[in-house]
Amino acid sequence: MANVTKGALIKRINRKLQHRDEQLRTARYVGREHYEDFNLGRYYVVDLERIGRELGVLGARENLDAA
Repeated sequence: MANVTKGALIKRINRKLQHRDEQLRTARYVGREHYEDFNLGRYYVVDLERIGRELGVLGARENLDAA
């Protein structure tokens, strides 16, 4: 099994999503009011390994590196 870093997986996902004019982004905290205005939470969970497998950019013999 080969390990893949989070950064490398995000790049793979974004290359795949580029064809659909989509991009995986990270929200930055700019103030409580900003999140409340858009009905967004400050924290959220994304299963990068699952998304990577669904998009076919993370192989069956690869695991997401915990680092």
